[in-house]
Amino acid sequence: MPIPRGSADGKEVVDLNAAAKDAKNFIDKILGDVSKKSATKQLVWGGATGLCTGFISMRVGKAAATALGGGILLLTIANQKGYISVDWDKLTRSVDKAVDKAEKAAGGSGPSTMDKLERFANRKMDKLEGVLKKKEEKARRWFTNDRDELQISELHIFAAAFATGLALGTLLG
Repeated sequence: MPIPRGSADGKEVVDLNAAAKDAKNFIDKILGDVSKKSATKQLVWGGATGLCTGFISMRVGKAAATALGGGILLLTIANQKGYISVDWDKLTRSVDKAVDKAEKAAGGSGPSTMDKLERFANRKMDKLEGVLKKKEEKARRWFTNDRDELQISELHIFAAAFATGLALGTLLG
């Protein structure tokens, strides 16, 4: 059922089905059936479309990576400063579930019980490592009593690594 091109308030209504058909017809006119063309034309078209796709992917990829990395950086800073409280365990469980679904959709079978057990053990070991590091820092401060020194935190290391990665990514891209 076609949608009328005009409306009472003077705004134009666009039929998306017709626009998709027009775009498909335009592409078919330009490319036609490339497999029936000569090898030279196939190479030229393949190279040109690959170049365009790669260029666009790099531009979009850089923007997406910068946005994602910046979002993670802001989330970490906000958590460190106490503006927000992130339940990292819940976040990792959600990410694990999403990865499991993606693996199941891509490969037909989800992760094995051993994979799940390994992830669980890794999470618990990371948590234990964090607790032990905090206890070690408290013991060191109590023993040496040097509280005036600059303490490098995980946030400083993360920010330095992020800036280095951003610089390298920008230079290489």
